[in-house]
Amino acid sequence: MTIIIHKYQIIIIFIYIPPNEDEMNDKISTNTFRNLEKIIQLFNILKYIIIIMGDFNARIIDTGDRITNQSGQLLKQLCQIHKLEILNTNQTFGQRTYHNFKTKQLTFSIVDYVIINTNIRLKKCTPQIDIIKAFTESDHFPIRLTFDIPEYIIINKQYPQLPKIIITRDKTKLKKILPDITKRIDKLLIDTGMKNYEPDLVYEGLMWNIYDTLNKTNMIRTKYMNHLKDIEQIDKRITNTKTRIK
Repeated sequence: MTIIIHKYQIIIIFIYIPPNEDEMNDKISTNTFRNLEKIIQLFNILKYIIIIMGDFNARIIDTGDRITNQSGQLLKQLCQIHKLEILNTNQTFGQRTYHNFKTKQLTFSIVDYVIINTNIRLKKCTPQIDIIKAFTESDHFPIRLTFDIPEYIIINKQYPQLPKIIITRDKTKLKKILPDITKRIDKLLIDTGMKNYEPDLVYEGLMWNIYDTLNKTNMIRTKYMNHLKDIEQIDKRITNTKTRIK
C-alpha cells in the first residue's frame, strides 16, 4: 500500500517481503526490491519525502540483530545506493520486532523497519520511531512513527510535482482504439508464452501498452502543476529508469 500526500510532497510506502525460504519466495523478494527501487528513483527525482515501513524479513547486524541474512544484504545495498537511512539503527538499536510469542532469549529478530530518504525537509520534521511492546494478536511488535510538518516546510513551487493524467470519457473515441489495444495485448501474450515473463513484467507490459496506445491516439491529456519545461526535463530522467516490454 502506498500513501501520497501531495500537499507536502510525501510518499509513505508500506511493504512486505517474505522470508527467503524457497525459490518462489526468493523471486518475490528480488522483484519486490526491484519495484521498490523504481519507486525510490522516481520520487527522489521529484524531491519527495520518502518513508518506507514494513516487514522486510531482513536481519542486519547494524540494527542490533545477531546476524545479517540475504534480505538484509539486499536492503543494505538499497539503502547505500539511494542514500536511505534505517531509523531503527540509531533510534531503537537492539530492540527486537519479531517475538513469535516467546522471550527474547528464545526469539530475537529485527525484521521490521522504518526507512527514510535524506530529504532535507524530512530532517526538519524530526521523525521518531518507537517499538510498542504490546500484545496485538501478532507475532510482531508494532512500530510507531511520528513526525511534525511545520508550516514553513510546505512545498516550494520550484519543486517538480507529479502531473495529473486525464483520460477521455468519450466512449465513441475509446471504442475506436480497442482494436489497437487488443492487437498489442495479443502480441504481449505471445511474447509472454515464448519468453516466460514474470507476472510483474507482464503487468508492466500490459499497462505500458494501454498507456502508449491512449497517448498516441490523443486520448490522454496531461495537466501539469508547474512549468512544462521542468517536467519535460524530469521525464527524460524518469524514462531512463523504465523497464518496458516491446
